[in-house]
This record gives sequence, structure tokens and C-alpha cells, in this order.
Amino acid sequence: MSAFATTTELRKMSPQELQREIGEKQGVVSKLRLAVRMQSEKDTAKLRKERLYLARLLTIQHEKMTSGTDNAELKDAPKASRVAAPVKRGKKSSSSK
Repeated sequence: MSAFATTTELRKMSPQELQREIGEKQGVVSKLRLAVRMQSEKDTAKLRKERLYLARLLTIQHEKMTSGTDNAELKDAPKASRVAAPVKRGKKSSSSK
């Protein structure tokens, strides 16, 4: 894919297609990074957009790899309290001489 695909389109891709797209974008990002450093590429925003798209691809790949776990258990689990439990401290012993 030459243009950026939407997140929905990326989630519909097979793992093999996703891996191929990741490989292509890694090559593009490395070439752009070199071009920016050599100052032959003036558009640094282009590099940023490609890096963000690559990160999106990697995130979706990770989601697909970890989707085998049962997420229903995580939804039903109670959320941890935001307030830390009070620390129980023993009484200070006064040292008598």
C-alpha cells in the first residue's frame, strides 16, 4: 500500500500482509531518516507521518498477537484503587540508657 490505510483497514489485514507492510514502512522510514540527516529531504513532517504510521502498524500487529487471551476476564475484574493503602508503622521504641 502506498497511501496510508485506515485503522479499520489495517485490522482487516492478515498477519502476513501486515508483516509485509511493516517491512516496507521500516525501509521507507530508514531511507527518510538518512535523507533528512543528509539534508536532501527538507520535509521532516513526512518522516514523522511515516514513523507514526509504522507505530500504528506495529500496535495493530501486537494486538493481533495478543488477542488469543481472554479479555472478558479483564473487563469483569475490579479496578485497582487509585489511593494507596495506608502504611502500617510500628511504634518507635524509645531507647533508654
